[in-house]
Amino acid sequence: MTHRLSGFAVLLALAAANVVFGQSVQQTREMAVRNDIKKFQDDDSWVYDNFDKAIAVAKETDRPLMVVFR
Repeated sequence: MTHRLSGFAVLLALAAANVVFGQSVQQTREMAVRNDIKKFQDDDSWVYDNFDKAIAVAKETDRPLMVVFR
């Protein structure tokens, strides 16, 4: 009985750690996306969040597009 209980305690601790660290990674990712938006928002060499404009600029400059979906 004690062995089964200690195994359950370990499983419960691992599940709790997964929830805590999973949320931490998600917040870090959200902050990275927000920081990217701030950094590239005023940069005319990047077209952010406007696919139609990106296509038009690519045609005008005869350059390929690199599209990232998040």
